[in-house]
Amino acid sequence: MMARYNVTVPPTAEQGSYKTIARDTNGQTFRADALQDYNSCRAHDGLPPISRMPRGTVYAPITYGTGYEGVTLHLDSAGSLDDAQRWGEHEAEKQAEEGRKEDAKFQAEQQIEQARESIHSLNVKALSLIRAIKQSAPFQPAICEALRENLRGYLATRTGQFKRIATLQDDYWQAVQ
Repeated sequence: MMARYNVTVPPTAEQGSYKTIARDTNGQTFRADALQDYNSCRAHDGLPPISRMPRGTVYAPITYGTGYEGVTLHLDSAGSLDDAQRWGEHEAEKQAEEGRKEDAKFQAEQQIEQARESIHSLNVKALSLIRAIKQSAPFQPAICEALRENLRGYLATRTGQFKRIATLQDDYWQAVQ
């Protein structure tokens, strides 16, 4: 596997700050790759090439966290403690946001499943009521109205569940708000 590094170059008197990704390849180290890329940027700005990266350049291996194990960053000794802290805070923020996003998606999936089960249950109740009405003798008007009101309640709840499913499918963040 080819090692990859996030390279952060601080601003200099000639050029502003610069970020790139450097790689270890068969022909050169990640530091040589970073220098070559940085010199290419300098040439684009009409500046001469340099032989060493500016002081304060930070090389951070690109690592990936699972969200459960945390993230480990190994910073080059040329980086300052402040750079390491900012980098760590940035990575922790990214991992936390990814965790919130995954949780919202999971909550939406769970709520959609619960709504579908509720719709199924309402369908069973409504069909049972309709069968009972069809099999029974004619009812008094007051009883008929009570049965209709009961069916309307089932249908209104069912419609609300369908709307909730549509809302969650459009925007999973609604599950956690």
